[in-house]
Amino acid sequence: MRSSIALFGALVVSGAALAAEPYEGKWAAEAAWCRNTPATTDQVPITVSARGIEGYESSCPFTSVTRKDGNYVAKAKCSGEGETWTETYVMAVEGRTLTLTYEDGSSVKFVKCK
Repeated sequence: MRSSIALFGALVVSGAALAAEPYEGKWAAEAAWCRNTPATTDQVPITVSARGIEGYESSCPFTSVTRKDGNYVAKAKCSGEGETWTETYVMAVEGRTLTLTYEDGSSVKFVKCK
């Protein structure tokens, strides 16, 4: 009995640790882009995971993600098109909208793909 309870507790705890953050998923600048693929256009969705952001011709693995004022602050080491750079994003999710705000204050809004 104890081992069953311990196993159930371990499964509940590990399941909670694996729960997706609200920013995780497939996001597009316009809803119509959700069905596009890189084989047909560069207007494709980005994929945001706990590990980073993958986009058309660029990849930004996160080096850290922290919570701040109800948002997520992600630091990333990016690469694409033969270049590398560091980036800090503030990720805010409201309903089905993800807003990425960059260090310079500019921002981009995305809609969540189904």
